[in-house]
Amino acid sequence: IVGQAQDLGTVTVYGQYLSLSETRQGGRLTVNAVEPPPPEDPELPSGGGGPGDPGNGGDTLATGRILTITTNYAETFSGETTDDYSRPTNAYLPKGTTDVLVKSVYDSASKNYYYLLGCGRRVYQRDAQVYQENGRISANTLTTGGVTVSGGYTQLEFQSLWHVPYNLQLLPQSYLSISGSGQPDYGITSFTAQYVEITFSYTPSVTGTPDVSGSPLFSRAEWLSDGSQSVLRLYLKETGGFYGYSVVWEEDGSLRFSFKHAPGSQSLAGKRIVIDPGHGGSHVGTAAGNVTEKSMTLKYALALRDKLESLGATVTLTRTGDSHLASDDHDDLVARADMARNNGTDLFISLHMYGSTSSTANGSSVHYFNEYSYEASVKVAAQMQAVYDSYNPGGQKRGARWDPFLVTRIHDCPAMLVECGFLTTPSNLELLINDSFMNDLAAAIASGIQDYFQSQPVSRTALAAFSVPLPDVTAGLPEERAV
Repeated sequence: IVGQAQDLGTVTVYGQYLSLSETRQGGRLTVNAVEPPPPEDPELPSGGGGPGDPGNGGDTLATGRILTITTNYAETFSGETTDDYSRPTNAYLPKGTTDVLVKSVYDSASKNYYYLLGCGRRVYQRDAQVYQENGRISANTLTTGGVTVSGGYTQLEFQSLWHVPYNLQLLPQSYLSISGSGQPDYGITSFTAQYVEITFSYTPSVTGTPDVSGSPLFSRAEWLSDGSQSVLRLYLKETGGFYGYSVVWEEDGSLRFSFKHAPGSQSLAGKRIVIDPGHGGSHVGTAAGNVTEKSMTLKYALALRDKLESLGATVTLTRTGDSHLASDDHDDLVARADMARNNGTDLFISLHMYGSTSSTANGSSVHYFNEYSYEASVKVAAQMQAVYDSYNPGGQKRGARWDPFLVTRIHDCPAMLVECGFLTTPSNLELLINDSFMNDLAAAIASGIQDYFQSQPVSRTALAAFSVPLPDVTAGLPEERAV
């Protein structure tokens, strides 16, 4: 059966000889599920053309089926493997990016289907669509447009013959354990990047170098040639001085990068923070009796909101009632993360509660994905640990660690997921349902966030000039979730 294993039951063996008989039970037989076929591509339009037609350039670099990215933030995966492991060194691709389809890939562990692209990375098949059967990938020319420094961002614009794929990395940077088999660990002990490298695929020719002399983020820019690729290197003014970015293909075909500046002040006044109370609605999370994760995360989120607002922050909650943003788990998480994208958010924090089969597990932890989320996570973890030490001396110290949680895979700003404690450990549960402990832990998280902003250089331009309007996050949501 496609997609479903069949349990044929236990084998029973009967034996009889003259007046003697015996019955023995054998093993259980299970027929493994047949892997489902990959989804069919939609009907292709006749002829060529399409979004950012890659045939608009010069020499032919590749031919084949041409696809386009159809979602706003298409995560990319290593093309050298078939695994479903997220890596911060693989930048997302914005909607409209085009490339040649090399082959379809299936990962039996995650049961996900991907397209392997000519640029060497994979995307989920659900995030792309083939629109040309026999197309051409041509040599692109990238022309540097304007550099705008305004509203807390340095924006770089490029004119491109077609919507080429790119990758962005923060270098140099070492990680804890990214070689060998199994889930890599992109944890860091310090953020050491001195420059940003943007690699434009299929682009052997560039015109002009961005003038970043007016940027508080970058000191200079230069182009490096790498065969059929061009690499833009943007040197940071401060080692590790990177705070997030977004990328979009504009309607006129230009490509715009927006790089976030350091905070404009070291106080929380005016900082935009999104708090995500994990789970909600039918997504209960872990539970201990009638105490559910979804109810506890909301209580802690409301307490944290009050603390941050008292310090001057502007806070948005992804929910304020017992609800979720989408019935599908993946779509729900994406909708939560989207509330911190392209709107000037300074920090995203998702609150959760642990569950464990161990009756002695205790303590809190903070989880990050991107390198520039590390410092904020460490500071929040330290403040939370101090509270646990006062209530539970000798408890476990979990600290800050790297994890590829979907809601932390936001590129626009530092993001973290906080595990407040273990609902499934009676002694830890007793603390978590204690109002005094909740208030102290919420205050500790707020203090950690404050410590992070106070540690950053003051170089951000006035937020009042920020050109991307905040979305109405309450539009279309149930009344109890309106913020």
